[in-house]
Amino acid sequence: QRTRCFQRRRQIVGKLAGPAEHLAELGDFDAARQRIDEALDRFPLVPRLWLDKAHIFELQGDGEREQEALTHALQLAPHWSLTLRRLADSWERSGRYDRSRDLLHAAVLHDPLDPALRGYLARVLWRLGEQDDAVAHIEEALRLSCDYPWAWDQLAQWSQVRGEKDRCLHLAQELVKSRPGDSQAWLSLARHLDGGPQFNHAILSAIALDPRRTEPYELKIERFVQAKRFDEALQAARAQDWPGGAPVELRIWVPWVLRAKGEGENALRELEALLVQEPRYYPGWRLIA
Repeated sequence: QRTRCFQRRRQIVGKLAGPAEHLAELGDFDAARQRIDEALDRFPLVPRLWLDKAHIFELQGDGEREQEALTHALQLAPHWSLTLRRLADSWERSGRYDRSRDLLHAAVLHDPLDPALRGYLARVLWRLGEQDDAVAHIEEALRLSCDYPWAWDQLAQWSQVRGEKDRCLHLAQELVKSRPGDSQAWLSLARHLDGGPQFNHAILSAIALDPRRTEPYELKIERFVQAKRFDEALQAARAQDWPGGAPVELRIWVPWVLRAKGEGENALRELEALLVQEPRYYPGWRLIA
């Protein structure tokens, strides 16, 4: 009974808040605020509604009232990661990096296993010039979740600035040693290897641990194309050994490889044939547009 009540309330809140968000995106802020205030009159203790109200103020460029709404949401749900990150973002946009840092420091102390919070904290620490702490937190975020592309990109950029170009590689090697049964760890290692036997071993390990995962194949295709080994790239994209046939997420690479090879007409024919077979595959229509 309680579960049904919560589900019903969620549906009602969604119906009340949805139009407000739509109106805000259209720029009708007065109507959007009126809608969200009507929802809050009925459900003043729902943090999600306060986040929606904050978003309206964000779109208006009213940072002060955005922060007030987010603070109210945080009072209702003190440890909701999304609210914490949104408020930290708002403080940063206002140039209050110190407040953002203090908020995120406290959040990480409470929930040290949240990789996103550590990533946000690392970012503000870097902007404050606290580079060592920033790198330490971004690396810890990746230890918690190595499937965190933004964190890898930031670590790579910061490592270049600090003259530590192999830092990402060393972390990826550490992750593989600590979790040899994790396909994502092997894929992360492969991304930071230039090629050769070590790269092949990392890719094969990622595939062996999760045979239906497409990302290792995609990375292999990219590397083959970079090396102008187009026939091997096409073979990987067609994945003839895939049980039940290669998925569309891999077959879409065939026209991409053909185009890189200089066979534009063949690439277009392949893409058209694919879309006949997979008419609901939206990324394919974006390529043909």
